[in-house]
Amino acid sequence: MSQTRQLFGTDGIRGVAGEFPLTRASTLMIGRALGHDLVRTNPRARVVIGQDTRESSQWIADQVATGLAATGVEVASAGVITTPGIAYLARSRRFDAGVVISASHNPWTDNGIKVFSGDGYKLPDSHELSIRRKSSRFCHRRRTCLQNRQREKVQRRAYRATRRFAAPTWNGWQVMWRLI
Repeated sequence: MSQTRQLFGTDGIRGVAGEFPLTRASTLMIGRALGHDLVRTNPRARVVIGQDTRESSQWIADQVATGLAATGVEVASAGVITTPGIAYLARSRRFDAGVVISASHNPWTDNGIKVFSGDGYKLPDSHELSIRRKSSRFCHRRRTCLQNRQREKVQRRAYRATRRFAAPTWNGWQVMWRLI
């Protein structure tokens, strides 16, 4: 199995929501790694994120968006949308990438992150490898990500407190504009 396939599998990053590689800490690191990869080629990179209706999709999208925003990437939300819909938006609206949070036909406990390039097609293996390496560097071992649970608890409390007083369009630490 290639190094890329260890994280990305054959069709994006898949797993049980809340377990590695889909913990709050690791999804944040995946967003940061994707952001670093994008700003390397375009310092004003833009990404569209969409999701399915699974309970875990919202927090995964929030974490990925927060990671992207931390690198200076402009993030736009398409809300609940199909996977082909994100590919279409990435291409037609000239985004640098499209991210969809979905596990398709897998059990409800599962979820996944699929990334499209700006042309609406799956990211090339070289980009996936770069993201995997960077996310590994940010979270140098799987164990380190899992040990961040206490910090995640504090972040969740702060996030909940922030959402109580923020406008409905406030999403994590980045304002996400609805495209559709």
